Order: sequence, then C-alpha cells, then structure tokens
Amino acid sequence: EDYNSFASATLEDIYTPEDLEASLHYQARHFASSYLENTGNGFEMRNLPNEVQLSSINGIISMDFDQDGNLDLLVAGNMFGSEIETTRNDASYGQLLLGDGEGGFTVAPRAETGLFLNGDVKDLARVDTNNGPLIIVANNNAPMSALRPRSEERERVVAVSIP
Repeated sequence: EDYNSFASATLEDIYTPEDLEASLHYQARHFASSYLENTGNGFEMRNLPNEVQLSSINGIISMDFDQDGNLDLLVAGNMFGSEIETTRNDASYGQLLLGDGEGGFTVAPRAETGLFLNGDVKDLARVDTNNGPLIIVANNNAPMSALRPRSEERERVVAVSIP
C-alpha cells in the first residue's frame, strides 16, 4: 500500500504460510567480526576489537606493520549496496590492529596511522615491490588506491596514499 505499511509489516503480513513453510531457513549465532586462530590442536574463534564492529569487513591484510615482531591486521570494508529494507554499512574508514603476539589486538589511533579508507571497500591485497610492500585497496564503483606502509625510516605504523 505505502512505505510505512511495508516498513511495519511482519513476514506473515507479506508472505503466505505456504511460502514461509517452503522457504529456506538460516540461523545465525555469531555476528561479531572475528578470526580463527590455529592453536595446533584445532581452531579458536576470537572476536576483533569493538571498534571494528561498526561496519562489515571485506578485506584483511596481516603483516608486521609496526616492526615489533608481531603480526598486525589492516582491516577495511563497507557495504553500500544493501537491500532496500536495510541501511548501508558505511561506518568503516579502515583500521590498523596492532598484535600483541598472543592473539590479541588493539586499535592504533587514526592520528598515528593516517588511515582513511571511506569508500565501498571490497578487498585489500598486498603486492611486494622493489621499494617494499604496497597495499592495494579495491573500491566498488570507484578507482582503486594504494597505500605504502611506513618503514622504520619513515616513522611508525601504517600508510600514506600513493597517487
């Protein structure tokens, strides 16, 4: 009838009982962005810090960004093309998670990293070059960009944009 009616309708208001009975049913039990750690005796699921739970994560790069001997994670994402009944995921600007070597991560301050990936990021890829690694950022409906992780000589932590 109108948008308000649709927005407030239940599934039973929209679909017949026969349609609901014949439909495929999924159940979700875990909504946090997480990673699986290989413990040597199986895998343990670990949630990423709350600061990265604001939007979807579509790309993760693991490497030692701050040269402390521990693997760190660069995460980015968003999802602009959502269904009409849900809002888009657009709260991520990318985050650098500094690893403690024991499976824990803390979020590096954006003021230190200079990281600002505000698009519909779909993936991250590391490319090793003669001048060190580049991080390629693939954006939906926008040009790709590249980041060069800082080296010990060029300050601390993550990235500067490559034109």
